[in-house]
Amino acid sequence: MNTTGIKILVIDDEQSLREMVSFVLRSKGVEVLEAESGKQGIELALTTQPNLILCDISMGETGGFEVFNQLQQQAQTARIPFVLMSGLTGFSQAPAEIKECVTLMEKPFSMQTLLKVVANKIRDESGAPICLSDPPPRSKRTRHEPLPKSASQKNQTLADLKPNCKPIANPHNPNQGDRVV
Repeated sequence: MNTTGIKILVIDDEQSLREMVSFVLRSKGVEVLEAESGKQGIELALTTQPNLILCDISMGETGGFEVFNQLQQQAQTARIPFVLMSGLTGFSQAPAEIKECVTLMEKPFSMQTLLKVVANKIRDESGAPICLSDPPPRSKRTRHEPLPKSASQKNQTLADLKPNCKPIANPHNPNQGDRVV
């Protein structure tokens, strides 16, 4: 199974961690959804049905344990694999039923650990872990080769675009006249 069509929801109130995890996963061809709070994460999970949820344990009002519990109560999200991320030692105090249902990734974690955990949590139809190899390379263009134009752009000139532009006055020299942007 390749990563096309795979959605992973990253829920963490720490923006830099969310962005780093998202960057790594996107570089492997995965669609990533981001939530900065537990509440926002629950809403996104219910509306988007991701293949996997990576969630911080310790976040403001709605932490990772509560996010997990609320999603387990909903039929459409109860079977989504769940990974709790934490730099705290609080996971050892989690109820046994939660420990059996989730995977813990201790912060800080390496990107190799992230990819390994993600690959093991998402399975293809045969039950094998997905392959998080690099996405296919983009088509190669030479530096000076123009981008292909769409049919609507082929015969479009500056004169065609000008009627859509609004004239504005030059604030530095009112006598200079109007310029078009």
